[in-house]
Amino acid sequence: MRAPREAFLVFLKTLGADTFRIAWIKNRTRAHTEIVTAREAGNQYNLLAARNCEGHCIFCRPWHPSPDWGRYVLCDDLCHENIPSALAAGARCIVETSPGSIQAWFALSMRAETQTLKMIALHLASKWGGDLRAASNPTQFGRLPGFTNRKLKHAGTSNSKSGYPLAVLLHAE
Repeated sequence: MRAPREAFLVFLKTLGADTFRIAWIKNRTRAHTEIVTAREAGNQYNLLAARNCEGHCIFCRPWHPSPDWGRYVLCDDLCHENIPSALAAGARCIVETSPGSIQAWFALSMRAETQTLKMIALHLASKWGGDLRAASNPTQFGRLPGFTNRKLKHAGTSNSKSGYPLAVLLHAE
């Protein structure tokens, strides 16, 4: 398993986006979001780690200024049995966000309209038993590897210092 900082940096590099939208949220309240270049995002690890220690969940999404198209698809809430299928379908990154819960990120070879991204995400989610609500939002954020999952339902489920499970980068192409 990679160290948290390394997992974070490998994830950003593997997705290959020029720009990311990063968010931190505490107790499902209003999110703080920033749009940063890949380099800036990599330099924000210490800030994000501090927010995570304060109880914030840390999320990310490759970002493009046009709301009408993009190239990244997130398939959320898969189980471990679906990892081989996701990899065979070309998943760039696989993140275990909590024990037994998987996110698979796909990067299309060319841009697609958001409606097409939504259709792809819905198809994959229904095929693999993923979260259809998340799939219906083509701008859905994913959990960043290298940070703990601070959902209250996960409190005390890990032997980490915080008691919360670490989002682990299982695969990076």
